[in-house]
Formats: sequence, structure tokens, C-alpha cells
Amino acid sequence: MKITKERFENTGRWIKRNARPLESALWSYHFEDLNDEGVIKCIEAFQNDDGGFGHGIEPDFWSPYSSPMASWAAGQILMDIEAKPELNVVQKLVNYLEHSYMHEKKMWPSVMPSNNEYPHAPWWHWTENVQENWSYNPSAELAGFLLHWSPPGTSSAEIGWETIKDAADYIMEADEMDRHEINNFQKLVKLMSKQETEFDSRINYTLKHTAEKVNALAYKAAGKKKKIGD
Repeated sequence: MKITKERFENTGRWIKRNARPLESALWSYHFEDLNDEGVIKCIEAFQNDDGGFGHGIEPDFWSPYSSPMASWAAGQILMDIEAKPELNVVQKLVNYLEHSYMHEKKMWPSVMPSNNEYPHAPWWHWTENVQENWSYNPSAELAGFLLHWSPPGTSSAEIGWETIKDAADYIMEADEMDRHEINNFQKLVKLMSKQETEFDSRINYTLKHTAEKVNALAYKAAGKKKKIGD
């Protein structure tokens, strides 16, 4: 879709008047100067001392406390600007993900009890068994973040592989899936394309086979029938 130069410039001015500094910095990064320093400075304002993110970086829940879901929102932005592993904000995030991991469940908690103490959309409300509604959203993608930013063989990388192994078994058995969780798996497959050989050696299914299942579930969630040859 093409827009006129005037509309493009008006859009930029509107964003800079009305958006949060973070979104304004992202606009500048993508459409003006490709300078990531402004984005990093803004995103660090949402990061807590433990390396996790909160403070409404995901605007639908305003808890200031760190959570894997808010950290996922931050991680997506850091991936978007191609943040390097050696950046302090990234290293702190990796450390948080390593220490907030639920080893017994091989995933991260999607919704935190502290959400209930602050303004939040109803789907972010914590209840005793709420994790069943979320499953690998956002854990599948968080695992991809860990492998993208962690040196091979480190404890954080091994957590990533552990999660992906269980997540792959889960998705291959699934008959249908929520579109948000599918999107997590789509992002995971994309991240794993650079580690396909190791994926195929570690996981019970090849990356190609996993990607085909993700695509089939995506078609089903969209209400489409996949054509032969697609």
C-alpha cells in the first residue's frame, strides 16, 4: 500500500504528538534514521532491576512488576531493531528469563497474580488455573529469544532447547490453536531457521515438519482450507 508524502509526514507528526516516547522512537528508527539508541533508551525505562519488564510496556496491563509476558513484548521490540546479545538491556533480559523459568512445567508463566492489583484487560486477569488458557503463549517465542541471544551450551540456551522440545511435541499433537499462540510458533520457526541443523538433531521433529504443522494450524485458525501444493 502506497500513501502520499503529505499523509506520511502527517502520520509522523501525529505519532510524535500523541504516542508514547517508545512508539515515537520506533517510528524514527523505521522511517527516519535507523538509529536504535532512542529505542533502547526508551525501552530501558520499562526494565526492572531483575532484568524483566513491566510498567505497562504491554499497554493492556499496567503492573509495574516484571513478568514474562511484558518481557516478551520488550523482546519483540528488541528483535525488531536487531538488538545485539552484548547489549546490557538484552543481557539483563536473558538473565530474567533464565531465573523466571518454571522448570517443572518447561515454560514461563503467562499471567502473574500481581496483574490483578493494577488496571488490566479481562484476559490478563490471574486465576489459579489460568495457565491452561495460555499454554505456550508466549513461552515458544521466549525460548527462541533465549537461543537467539545466548551462546551455545550456556544454561540459558539449554532452557531454550528444553522448552522447544516440549513445545514441538505439544504442537504436533494439536488439532487447533488460538491465533495468538500460533503467532508465537510462527516467530519461533523463523528464529530457528538459523539453527535448523541443531533443531533437527535435538527435537523429535524436523524444523520443516514443525513449520508445516504451524502453517496448517494457521490456515485452520483463519478459517481457510489449505490447497494442495501451497
